Amino acid sequence: MKENEYGLEFLIRYNPWWLNKSEIDQDLKITQFQQSVVKYYHPLLDKFATDKDAVYTLRGPRQTGKSTILKLLIKRLLEEKKNPRGIFFFPGDYIKDYKELYEILLVFLNSVSKRDRKYVFIDEISFIKEWTRAIKLLADEGKLKNCFVLLTGSLSIFVKGESEFMPGRRGKVKYLDKILFPLSFGEYIKLIDKNLFDKIKTEGDITDKLNNQPDINKNAALKYSQHNNILNKHWLDYILTGGYFLNINSYLSDGRLPASNYNLYLESFRGDWLKLGREEFLLKETIMGIIKQLGSSTSWLNLAKQSSAQSHLTMAGSVEILEKLFIVKVLHNLDIDKKLPNLRKEKKIFFIDPFVFTLLSGYVQSKEEYLTIYKDLIKNYMPNIVENAVASHLSRFYKSCFFYRTKAGEIDFVGQIGGDFVGYEVKYQNLISKEDFKFKDKFKNIFLVSKNKFDIQKNHLAFPFLWLLVNLDKSYREEN
Repeated sequence: MKENEYGLEFLIRYNPWWLNKSEIDQDLKITQFQQSVVKYYHPLLDKFATDKDAVYTLRGPRQTGKSTILKLLIKRLLEEKKNPRGIFFFPGDYIKDYKELYEILLVFLNSVSKRDRKYVFIDEISFIKEWTRAIKLLADEGKLKNCFVLLTGSLSIFVKGESEFMPGRRGKVKYLDKILFPLSFGEYIKLIDKNLFDKIKTEGDITDKLNNQPDINKNAALKYSQHNNILNKHWLDYILTGGYFLNINSYLSDGRLPASNYNLYLESFRGDWLKLGREEFLLKETIMGIIKQLGSSTSWLNLAKQSSAQSHLTMAGSVEILEKLFIVKVLHNLDIDKKLPNLRKEKKIFFIDPFVFTLLSGYVQSKEEYLTIYKDLIKNYMPNIVENAVASHLSRFYKSCFFYRTKAGEIDFVGQIGGDFVGYEVKYQNLISKEDFKFKDKFKNIFLVSKNKFDIQKNHLAFPFLWLLVNLDKSYREEN
């Protein structure tokens, strides 16, 4: 971008509402949203205090709706009759470094009266080199007074690795950092069959309810059993589409997913990987190793042994990047005595969404017959798919999520609330035994996640995985 391009005429192309506020209705993200078979006004739309001086971040995987949330917020501000000239948007993909970001923002901020409230939206800021330097400099110059800022990105490190360099400059609002995931199974059901969701959903936060007083009653079991068949049908559809809006709308419209959907998501993942300077063969080998170890605890060394060219340190770095790109989730073994993860011990690695599992299974096999791959996964990997979904859903609710393993046995997942730990043992079967609850003395509660059976006893509680997933109806996290 050349210096003479930094001008209001250049910025208008990304902010057409400056000339006519109704132009927001012609925005691609808004028109796609309005034309969707189902429209989901995400709860995160109400989680940004636009009337406060704050620098928010919204991060998460590609193609999950971050840009749509951003444009819907702009549309809402225009409908609230905010000054259109005070609302600024720019795509970060076209900004090289912090110097360009600073210059562009300075042109906008200097064009609006200091008395007028300003709203700044930068989409995909993750890959702008040293972007925090621009924000820090503008804050130190007093340019961000009377200003709301929202920055989105598909790389988690852009918050955890960089925002610490802006101490005291982001505002005093709680939960400045938001993470957007693909839709949960519960949200998926709410979207396509609200009546069914209302019949099965337990009131309140299910993790809080289970942690404090596991009082799930037999009425919940009865309601579930009445709708078990249709829930299972929806579950198979959810495995196909995942929690991605584009897939859900394609499937509801045509009963299938076009090849273009798979190509879009795959190119998004590959593109981000390559932007980080990593070679593609490392991506394939890392994913292949994760799939081979899916559901089992493993070490970086074990994963590296399955690779032709990676040391254990290279493998650790590769998985770390996949986690920062929100493709996988890494869980560590809990040291129950120290109440901390044991980073030296083996890990468990899961895909964040069932569609991602299908997509990347085809990728490492160099196959594009995704429907065939999907059917094979349904037939041969259902226990792994269930365990992946439970891991992904629990990690959205709990502050920290682990697994627990000793010589005496293992608990698949452990969620932390404050100083309490709650265990979830996932068994894709209906056989229940006392052995499934053998670590109960070490945790506040342990629950068995079964295939489709409720077992409500005084000393233990088991429930179907689909019932749990419906109640874990959340696709975002908020962090300080």
